[in-house]
Amino acid sequence: MLDNTLVLFTSDHGDMMGDFGLFFKSHFFEGAGRIPFILRPPKTWEDCIPAQRFDKPVSLIDIVSTFVDAAGGEANDVDGLSLLPTVRGEDPVGDRIFHGEIGPEAGRHHCLTDGKTKYTWFRNGGPEFLFDLEKDPDELSNLAGEEERVRPWRVRLIELLKARHDHAVEEGKLQPSPFEATADRELRKIFPYGRRPF
Repeated sequence: MLDNTLVLFTSDHGDMMGDFGLFFKSHFFEGAGRIPFILRPPKTWEDCIPAQRFDKPVSLIDIVSTFVDAAGGEANDVDGLSLLPTVRGEDPVGDRIFHGEIGPEAGRHHCLTDGKTKYTWFRNGGPEFLFDLEKDPDELSNLAGEEERVRPWRVRLIELLKARHDHAVEEGKLQPSPFEATADRELRKIFPYGRRPF
């Protein structure tokens, strides 16, 4: 049976394990966001390439499309891509940019990445991050102070949030959420840590 089974090993998130003094999952640093996504095709599939590492980002949203494709169907009206062409040596992914967000609206933080660069913005007024993941995979050098490098990522996030009428964008700019003690008390009822800078 194993020889005729497509196996996927993955996880829904990583864990910070003390990196940057942080624990748990709700962060966009690599410790929490970079997870295994290992596909093992059935031995009966003859057109597969030998095992290798694929260096482009994929997502859990790709699982449905991948398994529907493996079953011979077409996954319509889903956001993910089938990754089966990848195990055949093709590149179905191309250049994708992923957007992620964590937290309730007042304390939400957003992340954009193409797997080479990662931009993070905190609505609660926390720091802005930009990392070159190819040169700095440990995320030790924040490039957000380099306006020429961070601007395209900031603009991309503004456009994405503006398209969905998000209150985080006003007059074409990212607007931090003002601190309100009452809102923080309410937030702590459902999110014990309240608003954290990161």
